[in-house]
Amino acid sequence: MVRASLTAAERGGRSGRGWVWGLLLILALGGGAYYYFKLRPDAARPRATPPLPTAIPAGDSTLARFEATADSAMSVVRNYGDRAGLFASRQITCAELTRGFAAVENQMLAYGTARKALRRPLDPAHLARDQALFAAVDTVDAQFDRSRCPRP
Repeated sequence: MVRASLTAAERGGRSGRGWVWGLLLILALGGGAYYYFKLRPDAARPRATPPLPTAIPAGDSTLARFEATADSAMSVVRNYGDRAGLFASRQITCAELTRGFAAVENQMLAYGTARKALRRPLDPAHLARDQALFAAVDTVDAQFDRSRCPRP
């Protein structure tokens, strides 16, 4: 006679409830993590934050030069964006797009020099602008690579 099911001893000694223990283990770990990160008594206590960098004095001439260079850099990046649109619609050639890209690179060299001349950390507003400028330049670089024009 053929039996349709095997007993627990014939299956290797397991009763088929391993998934229940696994689920209980996962729930216990999740509960422990929730307690550790959300409910423990010292979790609500605010953490000590590091001091903010000292702000750059408003009357500083190196700051004025840095801001002017940053304005110029953003202007050159916007100009390149206009050129990229014209290049995409085949209204300008690779040579003209390359000139715009070279202008961005040259302006970023001047920006880096002005940034180093400050010799102190940027305040949060200038730091945000700095990060936005570098993100825009990364976009310019990626777009220029996609254009397949020769680098200057």
